[in-house]
Amino acid sequence: MPEYRAGGGLEDRRTRHAERRRETASSAADVPIHVLGHLTIDVIRTDEEMPLVQPGGTAYYASVAAARLGRSVHLVTRASDAAWLSLFQVPFADLPIEVTRYRTANTTRFVNTYRRDRPDARQQMIEALAEGFERRDVEPFLKGATWWLLGPLTPSEIPLSVIRLLGQKAAGVALDIQGCVRELRNGRVGLGSGTDVRAVLGEVVIVKAGREEALAVTGERDPVSAARRLREMGVAEVLVTLGSQGSVVAWENETLSVDAFGSERASDTTGCGDTYLASYLVGRTEGRSPAVSAALASVAAGMKARSNGALSYGRADLDHELEGFLDRVQF
Repeated sequence: MPEYRAGGGLEDRRTRHAERRRETASSAADVPIHVLGHLTIDVIRTDEEMPLVQPGGTAYYASVAAARLGRSVHLVTRASDAAWLSLFQVPFADLPIEVTRYRTANTTRFVNTYRRDRPDARQQMIEALAEGFERRDVEPFLKGATWWLLGPLTPSEIPLSVIRLLGQKAAGVALDIQGCVRELRNGRVGLGSGTDVRAVLGEVVIVKAGREEALAVTGERDPVSAARRLREMGVAEVLVTLGSQGSVVAWENETLSVDAFGSERASDTTGCGDTYLASYLVGRTEGRSPAVSAALASVAAGMKARSNGALSYGRADLDHELEGFLDRVQF
């Protein structure tokens, strides 16, 4: 793989990102987290059960997780009136989530197929696709020191120009790169090279990637090397999620492997990575260390997997499980 060199001023950007984190951590409870991404219709298929239709999308799972952890959330999204009324209005009703919804004729619709004996494996098809976001969709919300969580599910959902704008204007950006490395072929969702997203990694503070996504973007052969490589590409903090095998977190000169929480009780793993990223971001903007934030994220993802849909547990339950988890793991 050719040597990748981040654009000029890499250390300056890392310093700027660190300063922004310090500025926002002290007032985190008063500052909403902005979430950008499509709300989706997810059809869940398993070996022997009837298909289940449920709300989905990184934007959905991440918004609910952050809200369950006690944070105010501003969600900027696209979904049709019909999808909003049938799937999303009720789940959001009792949570501190403000929604700016841009109407669209088509709501993005995925079909996710799982095998009971391999819950970490997923085959994914896309049946409908909403139009992507533009700079004008986020520009009204760039005032103040706020964090943005970006959850593109397809390459066209959040263009690189929007990622770059938010990276330059916001207090910080947490990016799930899964949509940036996907290819859509005849309705099937596959893995691409992720070449384009490398151009904006220096503008992003936190990157979350699954194992195969991290390897595709970096050209490395194992998650730990991929996490370190993403750091070299300009990302301040890197999260590589590994399903039931836990996760790898890299920051500064540290690399940490974090156990999965409660994987033996997993029922529905859809949205676990989104829950992980949102929970990690909540921890970091509250001033917790990367290690403890990753532990919180692991606990939240594991508890989300216990049932279908988004995270249903509150902050007290999560903190209780986190205390025991930290006693068991060795950092």
